[in-house]
Amino acid sequence: MEPEKEPDEEMKLVLSANANSAAEAGTQKGSASADKPAFKVKLSLKLAVFVMATITLSWFFEGWRQVSEAPTLSGLAYLFGGTTLTIILVSLYGFFMYAEERSKGGRTRNIPLFDRWYRHLTKQGDKTNRG
Repeated sequence: MEPEKEPDEEMKLVLSANANSAAEAGTQKGSASADKPAFKVKLSLKLAVFVMATITLSWFFEGWRQVSEAPTLSGLAYLFGGTTLTIILVSLYGFFMYAEERSKGGRTRNIPLFDRWYRHLTKQGDKTNRG
């Protein structure tokens, strides 16, 4: 039978074990985040870009409708502005998905434009999944 330990000694062992596991967990997290730059886009920003893309898509359809009836300056402005902004916003949303997958280490295709944006936004890029 084991001799009983005093409560203070037992508490010190528990506290030191907890401190050691917390320190180990901290070093593991620190080294992982130092290896890969984390790229996370807030949900509110993704939602805002999606909503704006939806609105600009409706501008495209409104412009198309107006130009089909009678080509006017406002119809052409809606058509051109809606088309341009929709393409830009959908591309931006695509970049968000690309960058998050790349920062996780997932296999992604090489998209030169997105690669340049990613390198610029992470200040150095990463060397993962290039093959």
